Amino acid sequence: MQLILASPSGLVISDFSFALYLNGTAISTSGLSVSELASLGVGSEYLVSGLPDAEPGEQYILTWNDGISAGSRRYPVLPAVPPNIIIPIRQSGFTLSSIGARLFLDATLLAPTHADVLALTLTELGNADYRLAGLKNPAPGSFYTFSYLVGPALYLETWPQPIAGINVALPDASSFVAGFLDEMPDILLAQRGTKTGSGTFIPSGAVAAFPCRISGGPQLTRDIAGQEATSTVQILIGGVGNLNARDYRYTLPARFSPRTNLVALQGHQWTDEDGPCYEKVWLP
Repeated sequence: MQLILASPSGLVISDFSFALYLNGTAISTSGLSVSELASLGVGSEYLVSGLPDAEPGEQYILTWNDGISAGSRRYPVLPAVPPNIIIPIRQSGFTLSSIGARLFLDATLLAPTHADVLALTLTELGNADYRLAGLKNPAPGSFYTFSYLVGPALYLETWPQPIAGINVALPDASSFVAGFLDEMPDILLAQRGTKTGSGTFIPSGAVAAFPCRISGGPQLTRDIAGQEATSTVQILIGGVGNLNARDYRYTLPARFSPRTNLVALQGHQWTDEDGPCYEKVWLP
């Protein structure tokens, strides 16, 4: 993975003071390298190489301080609310209040007493980067924008960001389930498809991203053939996606192994008085 940054001319890798985060946790930057592409007088473009390739469910954030200003880049763009945002202030002692934090829902500034504003937390990390957490998931089609000041500069962060071919909308859910979406911090990716006569899975349609809560441990269940089977991963989905074991392949977050191209043992929907409201998928 490579990224292009803009900074003053004539810098080498030690001038950038890089930090790299995987899902909000700092990891090593020892594999990074930097090459200056072109000097434009007021600054240069730099190619940063050696960054890890992201797999489904992973979010990397690269931050740096080049001695004049600090910056950050997120990759890849997630098809849902990111678990957190890293803000590269690179100075100690800041709080949400001292950076003039403001939160917008679409074009509306939310009051400081609004529940979505109060849910935000700012935690200083070891190298004076800051982790912004408590990010809420807006209704389908809406976006949050977080605004903050560091010195004379104004910065903006927006989430979620739509991706072509990815469904970022929440599945249909009852009002009861909607009250528990904050307890569903994970994202399950599901790809519909068909199997050929030789058993090869052929994907079709868009990948779908579902908020969920994942639990582990052996649990006795039955597969789609009705045979007794043991599930080691159970996924509670905050809505209804009509998922099943026959037509889908699943991708779990980065902490699981194996985590891609998974086949479920079974899927099941639960209903309330208004109809289907949530479902569960069992993986081997």
